[in-house]
Amino acid sequence: MVDITRRKWTGLMVSMGISTLAASGAFGGVTLSSEMIARLDSGIEESLPDWYEFYKVCHANPELSRFEKESSARVAKRFEEAGLKVTSNVGGYGVVGLLVNGAGPVVLVRGDMDALPVIEETGLPFASKVIHTQEDGSKVGVMHACGHDIHMTVLTATAQTM
Repeated sequence: MVDITRRKWTGLMVSMGISTLAASGAFGGVTLSSEMIARLDSGIEESLPDWYEFYKVCHANPELSRFEKESSARVAKRFEEAGLKVTSNVGGYGVVGLLVNGAGPVVLVRGDMDALPVIEETGLPFASKVIHTQEDGSKVGVMHACGHDIHMTVLTATAQTM
């Protein structure tokens, strides 16, 4: 049940992101026809398995704030694969992906990557087992208890869909 719910949640979030972008004028004032929406829905449904696998990788490999090196690389790679112009290491490990669509309004879609110092006890097969060593030598568990794993998934899935 968890897998289906999370997969559908990802699809819903991407659909909402696309709807928000459409309403903002990101498509150059073009109104999406029912046929275009059906194609988007079909593409989203087809992409869900890939997005869900990406989500599981993000969830299983969390990084604390200021240490998001691998998370940043994962997002940058997905942006590049989607055809975006990528700038990495913005303010640390931030990633900017630019999709150029001619003159007109610019829309910013953002997401977070950092995780929390929490030991995961969900029992999920892709649960985080990451332990981070602090500067003082103490160790903390690391988990995406805040939903930033889904942020990365929806952000990259929206870029791919656009």
